Amino acid sequence: MVDFVVASAKAYSCGSPYFDEETTRALVEQDVARPRDLAATLSTPTLVVHGDHDLPRQLWTTFVPALLQHTGPPPTSTGFVKRTE
Repeated sequence: MVDFVVASAKAYSCGSPYFDEETTRALVEQDVARPRDLAATLSTPTLVVHGDHDLPRQLWTTFVPALLQHTGPPPTSTGFVKRTE
């Protein structure tokens, strides 16, 4: 299973120089090893981002803040997000 998923990810990368097979394999191994709770996955809100099958790590500093801006709590009237901890 792990080999298949890694090979698929590599194919999706279309020869991208950013594809990191070692890191991909480690993530897939963790994913395969974790327990499954189908009921939890059906009730968990999900955001699907198309076109980012192989988002290069170098772009994470741009992508992650944008993702958090769209999925985080709404800003207050001052433009700042209230943090509740």
